Parts: sequence; structure tokens; C-alpha cells
Amino acid sequence: MKRFFILGTIVLFLGCNSNLKLYDQHALLKPIKRVKDDFYIKDFSNSYKRLEGNWVWGSGKDTLVLKFTPIFKKKYEENIFGYKNAYYDTCLITLKYLSNGTEILNTLDKIRTENCLYAGHLEIITTMFYVYNKCRIGVFDQPVLMFAGNDLVLVNKWNEEEGVFFEKDGEYKIVIPRTITLKRLE
Repeated sequence: MKRFFILGTIVLFLGCNSNLKLYDQHALLKPIKRVKDDFYIKDFSNSYKRLEGNWVWGSGKDTLVLKFTPIFKKKYEENIFGYKNAYYDTCLITLKYLSNGTEILNTLDKIRTENCLYAGHLEIITTMFYVYNKCRIGVFDQPVLMFAGNDLVLVNKWNEEEGVFFEKDGEYKIVIPRTITLKRLE
């Protein structure tokens, strides 16, 4: 009897997922704009696994640590996007920032719901990502991450030599150069 229950559970689980249309996140996604239900934008190339881990940049007085945590099969919020039974892969970014040895911000151990930063795929290119700040909806000045050999380069879109990468009004500002190179922490 126990075997039939387990077999039934497996069949039910597999049956529920088989109705999803799979799309490669690095393929051109224009066809998906017409689809509203039952899909999964999947990271077939495992590019988020390559990002996974801690990366560090330092300038002598400032240090920035970015921690990337892949999240697979995250459900779209229906009330925001209007999708039903729709999923995607993404990568959570938490960070730690020190200025002159003083910790300004540390979200490395925060739970997912408290974070604003995510890495999002760039169509076609598997070595580049946008950095989305979900706490600043409607702001389209996302930095871009790209692999350069074993390093990770963060390029911001502002024109000045330095700019605000992340901030919370009245509490902190993370100011970094326009382009920084991060090294993987082992």
C-alpha cells in the first residue's frame, strides 16, 4: 500500500509540471510576450551556478562583497505580472559594504524576502547579467555584470567616475567607481 502511495505521489508531481512550456532564458524571448500562463523560463546553460558564491572588490578604503545565490523555479507574482502558473530562474544578490573599515551595510545572511538585488539574464549572452534593484521599481539604470576570465566585472551606466550603486535614503549610500572587478572568494 505504501508503494502505491509513493508511486501515485510521484506520478501526480510529474504530471503537474509537465504542462509547463519551457523557454531558455538566453534565447530570444519575444515569443513569450504572448504567453501568459503555464511557462518556465529556465537557465539551461547553468549561468547562475557559475555566479554562485562570494565575490569581493576593494579599493584600499572601501570593500564590497557580493554573494550570489541561484534561485530556481521562482514563481511570478500574479498580481504584479498577470501570469498564472509561471516560473523563472534568477539569482539573489546579497552584499556587505565596508568604508574605511566601518561596516555600512551587511545583508549577506538576510532572508530572500528582505533583499532588493537580483541578477537577471541577458538574452542570448550567457556571460552577462543585469543587476535589478527591486526596491527601485521603474528605475532603468541597471548595472551590468560580465565574466572576464575568472573575474566578474560590474559596469554601471552612469557617466561620472563614481556613483551610487545602492542606497537607502537617510541611512546609507554605497558609492563605487563606474567599473569594478570582483574576485571570487574561495
